[in-house]
Amino acid sequence: MSDAWSLGRRGRFWLAVPLVLLFGGLALAQWRDTPGDHGRPFAQRPPADLPEGTARYADCGKGELRRSKGTGLVVGSYGYSNEGGKGAPYRFTVGLGVNAPRGERLGPAAGFRVRLEFWGAHGEGLLARAEGLRPVTRGGGSGTGASPSARPDDPVDVSVELPLSGLCAGLTFWDLMGPHEGNDAADTPPLLATVEDPATGLRFTTAWPPETPPAPTLQARAAG
Repeated sequence: MSDAWSLGRRGRFWLAVPLVLLFGGLALAQWRDTPGDHGRPFAQRPPADLPEGTARYADCGKGELRRSKGTGLVVGSYGYSNEGGKGAPYRFTVGLGVNAPRGERLGPAAGFRVRLEFWGAHGEGLLARAEGLRPVTRGGGSGTGASPSARPDDPVDVSVELPLSGLCAGLTFWDLMGPHEGNDAADTPPLLATVEDPATGLRFTTAWPPETPPAPTLQARAAG
């Protein structure tokens, strides 16, 4: 009786082993696919219905961002969404803050012209470009439509949409976001934004994220 029971226990044990491995594997797969803090970065995935760009600029996949000192322009936010739900078109929107020089009066924001460029974070070249874009005022100032110009020193917040036609062929709006793994700003495709105010001839530009200065060497630290 005891021998039979021992054999039964061993039989049940060997039956339980593959079940533990099976459910353990399923739990691990779920853990890896579930967004959250698991002590390491996880890969985000683009929506399956995200359309691809068609632009074929000469420098698509070539060249690199040429940074210049930003003046009077701040990137507030950017990203894509389909607010209408499934089947609605995706829209990529960039929020910008325009700060006039002291004492200057900007023209109506509806007259602004915006240029946007996205570049690869690690030498992948141009990802997207669009120019002559007309912004929509989100708040601040009074420079909307045919309304009076903004007051001197009054910042103007505008929102501008990057058209799908500005994306280099084969890319999606997801490719402009980042980082897709971890949280290192160096892995974020940089955005170069320029706003021109034809009414005053003023031009504002900025790049996001800001360029990170190289870490000081030991010699530089000693000299400091």
